[in-house]
Amino acid sequence: MTPKVLVLFRNDDLCAWSNPAHEERLLFLFTDYKVPMTLGVVPKVRGWHLTDNRAIVQLLEQAKASGHELALHGLEHDHHEFERLPIDELRRRLAEGQRLMRTWFGEPAQTFIPPDNALSRAVLSLLATQEISVVSSGPPLLPLLGNQPFVVDAVARLFFAPLVVLIRHLASLPLSQPLPLVIYFHSWEVRTKPHWERLAILLQTVRETEGVVATTFAQALHQFPDALRVWVEWRRDETMVQRWNSAFHHRAFRRARMLHRYWRDSHARWFPAPALEEWLVRAYAAAVQGDVRALEQIVLHPARQFVGTTLSQSAETLIGWCSLAAVATVHHFTRPRLPTKMEDALGAVASSHLATLAGVNSAQPRRSLVYLSFDFRLVAEHAAMTSRALAKRGWQVTFVHPKGAIWNVKRDGLRRLEVENSAIGAQKEMAKLIASWRPPIVYARQHWKGILPLLIAHRHGIPYVAEFNGLRHRGMLRKNPKSVKAHLIRFLERQSARLATALVVPSRTLAERIAALVGSNTEIHDLRTIPPTLSLTNYALPIFIVPNGIDPAIFCPRPAEAVRQQLGLPTEGRIIVYAGSLHVWQGIDVLLHAFARLRTHFPDCRLLIVGGQDEPGKDTYHQLARELRVADYTHFIPFVPYEQSALWIAAGDVCVAPYLDSYREYGGGSPLKVYAYLSCGRPIVLSDLGEFVEADLVRQSGAGLLVPEGDPEALADALARLLADPSLREEMGKRGREAILSGYTWDHNAERIERVLEGVMRKA
Repeated sequence: MTPKVLVLFRNDDLCAWSNPAHEERLLFLFTDYKVPMTLGVVPKVRGWHLTDNRAIVQLLEQAKASGHELALHGLEHDHHEFERLPIDELRRRLAEGQRLMRTWFGEPAQTFIPPDNALSRAVLSLLATQEISVVSSGPPLLPLLGNQPFVVDAVARLFFAPLVVLIRHLASLPLSQPLPLVIYFHSWEVRTKPHWERLAILLQTVRETEGVVATTFAQALHQFPDALRVWVEWRRDETMVQRWNSAFHHRAFRRARMLHRYWRDSHARWFPAPALEEWLVRAYAAAVQGDVRALEQIVLHPARQFVGTTLSQSAETLIGWCSLAAVATVHHFTRPRLPTKMEDALGAVASSHLATLAGVNSAQPRRSLVYLSFDFRLVAEHAAMTSRALAKRGWQVTFVHPKGAIWNVKRDGLRRLEVENSAIGAQKEMAKLIASWRPPIVYARQHWKGILPLLIAHRHGIPYVAEFNGLRHRGMLRKNPKSVKAHLIRFLERQSARLATALVVPSRTLAERIAALVGSNTEIHDLRTIPPTLSLTNYALPIFIVPNGIDPAIFCPRPAEAVRQQLGLPTEGRIIVYAGSLHVWQGIDVLLHAFARLRTHFPDCRLLIVGGQDEPGKDTYHQLARELRVADYTHFIPFVPYEQSALWIAAGDVCVAPYLDSYREYGGGSPLKVYAYLSCGRPIVLSDLGEFVEADLVRQSGAGLLVPEGDPEALADALARLLADPSLREEMGKRGREAILSGYTWDHNAERIERVLEGVMRKA
């Protein structure tokens, strides 16, 4: 007998973060009821391969052997990015996903599930070339044009729709073709006893209702292609699809679905408002059939059906509405929500199957760490580069950072977890991660807004190394000694330093200031010379001086003329380069005054100021250049990516870092630009602020000239000396490059930090 309803269950987001125990229970339930489902597999998510969770791979192999289907659910799963990817990147990700599916499970996926329903015509045009036969997306629906793979979209979401009643209703309709009903869910939505009970009732209904057949997408394509074709046909009318989307997302329909979901969180069997449930069933039935006119009539006039048609039904419904209103009120004020990707990840890494990732059950500490970044806007270059260098040394680094923070460097080789982009939200999710994972050690680019994860690590006895790159309160108190906020930040920074197991700082000046701030026993270790091992005392807080570094492969000597041609700069004449932010302590005004003096002796000279984003007062430098009559020879280059900045540096003859003394109050020392200049083989003119700005390194290596801070005349004289002597520039450039290679690359930085981590773990 030809079935009336084809039920296709779709379980999305099976990835390295999935909880094997939870997925196994779910798979057992479907297998026990002999109901097949399609599992959306994400082969790689933010650096985590599916094979990193071996238990999940084995479970998927078992599911495939039991008759369930494995679908491709994107690659590098990022919902907000997928639909905006260039066509070549889409093609690459689809091909890579199919390659991994073939490698792990013996064959490519026939079904594709776009991440977060981000379906586009560009995606559809590519799928046929990637051995994809069926696509299952969801609202808002996409008009279908031309010859494309079968599209069977999911309309009904588990717990949001009255599925038991809906299936029985659809089975009673006089349908000429089997009607596909896709029921989609995420396994972590099934989390309470009523959820499991409701799912069991639904599976039993599917098995026992006459005219209803459960199938996978691949099976449906093979056995019922005409049924899938009917679902596609009405989608060729773009106007009808737009009307369908508008009706489906109508406020009344959306709120009714949410009320049903709220109720199902705690009640499996009955629903208090039968008229509302009947209204939902009729609306879903029209939506599934593509009956746009009926859907509009039902959704746009909800009041006619909300209270029922008979007196007894109206009375029962009104009483039920009181219960629904109470549930909705509780949900409104407690703001419950579905688990986030982050929380799902926490559940996964906390499971016994993934304990080996973190080394929780190991007899010996594993080379595994969590790196916390509190950079909410731009992920610090040195945080990313240090993490990558540690990974190269065999450490399993999980880089945790706020969602939406811009990456200025490549993220290759890093496992990443994104947390909420707010001070409180980020701290809460990082703290949950530490409490759930119990990693061997935590390394944090510390921030005064990041004390909660430190407290949790301290409570659980987890070693916590806090890296300080400055003391925020000092600059604030310099401006306003009575600032309440500055004193609060000072308190939080002091507590963070006291609670940490060890501290890492880039300069001795900062180490001494933090030691004074802590006010208790501390011991300072200078790791510029890398020791074979570290011996730490039990009574003192260790503070390690670990200078920053640079990537010598990216920042390398290049012929200036070739680079200038590549960047569209004049190949003739001399060029001075400044690369960095435009904060007041960088001394850009001093540089412009020095350049104005220099122009009288070197009329062919140009100044490149590369960098800057939204620093306060940066526009004043453009005005100052005009006032000094050097605007035509001064080029302000906006913020450029990390790798590209190397080209701009290489375009120069001389590089400059005219720091002011106030930098000591705002920064932490060991500035990246100094290493970048030297690594590119360019001589440097640097303000002499001692070891804080690596003036000692420049002096000892002979890689540049030092000048008093804030002195434009001295700065102009030093620049003139270098511009007039090409051989001196070349010799200083070679010395600078040699100095970097001898101890100031990111690999050296990681080796120093590795000594810290090993010493702290031995002490713990």
